[in-house]
Amino acid sequence: MTALAAIAELLRTRVGLDPEALGAAALGHAVRRRVQARGLDGAAAYLSMLVDDAGEWDALLEAVVVPETWFFRDREPFALLARWAARAWAGRGAGDPLAVLSLPCATGEEAWSIAIALAAAGVAPPNFRIEALDLSAHALALARAGVYAPRALRGHRLDPAWTPYLHTRGDGRLEVAGELRGSVRFRRANLVEVRRELAGCRFDCVFSRNLLIYCDAATRAAALATFTDVLRPHGLLFLGHAEALPPRTAGFVRESPLRAFAWRRTGGPAVAAHAAPHATRRAPRGAAARTAAVAPAGRRTHAPGAPRARPAGAAADLSRARQLADRGDLAAAAALAAARIEHHPTDAPAHVLLGIVRAAQGRDGEATHHLRRALHFEPQHEEALVHLALVLERSGDVAAAARLRARARRVESAR
Repeated sequence: MTALAAIAELLRTRVGLDPEALGAAALGHAVRRRVQARGLDGAAAYLSMLVDDAGEWDALLEAVVVPETWFFRDREPFALLARWAARAWAGRGAGDPLAVLSLPCATGEEAWSIAIALAAAGVAPPNFRIEALDLSAHALALARAGVYAPRALRGHRLDPAWTPYLHTRGDGRLEVAGELRGSVRFRRANLVEVRRELAGCRFDCVFSRNLLIYCDAATRAAALATFTDVLRPHGLLFLGHAEALPPRTAGFVRESPLRAFAWRRTGGPAVAAHAAPHATRRAPRGAAARTAAVAPAGRRTHAPGAPRARPAGAAADLSRARQLADRGDLAAAAALAAARIEHHPTDAPAHVLLGIVRAAQGRDGEATHHLRRALHFEPQHEEALVHLALVLERSGDVAAAARLRARARRVESAR
């Protein structure tokens, strides 16, 4: 094993990161920078130092992990959270506070966005608590300070209901309101440690967006099992756009709107669904698929990836199919999607939905066929990329799954 491969293995075993998911050259560049900074001869000498030097280990993590977040990154998750807070969780008091986990919290914008959304929905800060975890000490220091440059909004305007909790200072920087400060606790942990760190904790909501895509299959399975254990029945799990629960994950149903990328725990057992890729699992009660905004018309031939006008009735067809899938009627959902494909064989969203349903039924060969067809017509279809990665990973093709997830990340970053 080369020194660089040994360092990669340390990242996997110590913090649960898959270096390949970070980018082919990212780890090599980071190690070369640290070797130069410490005046060492090469990667082998650096590995020897790294094993026992906690400070240098932290420096490598800071070089490898580049947090990328901003306030209210994607509006739909926070809007859904606010609706649940106003309805399902109304009346929760300080004796039974609404509990939210944010992992990873990076530099804090997402955790503070959760707090702002809850306060604006009428949940007073003493009546909710947010546990925000990350492996970067530097990022956590910035998060605790709660002061940000204007670019932390990425040019978006805040909802007027949220502005009382995020002030613009005289120097133009943004500052989190003092009344929210006691509602969020930032602390250091990584995926390998998180099960121990959260032992005995229970949460109404878990935000873990854009983390699982940087983990190998075993770490993802362990993380999802931990989220299942700590999430209360009927609680919400939010994932990133390039992530999804495995198609046959029991105990969860997809929440609307689909662009919120949220799943609700139904209260049934779910840990078995997060076993190794080759495990046999029951089909879920929900298998909804997010469909793309554009799709082909009729039987005309199109260049793959070219924009297409959606034919009348297509959205209604697939909407009905998604509803059936959400209710657990996978056979009826598959029949509708297949009928759509028969008349419009280049309809990528129909192929995606049928692929997801076939995967949920354990028919992975058909699932692979339809998901690949979807990507032929819409190469940037995130849901097709994510679900095809899950199916291939289950069949043992881990390398192909990693490449698909990398493509999904690039699509998500370009949005």
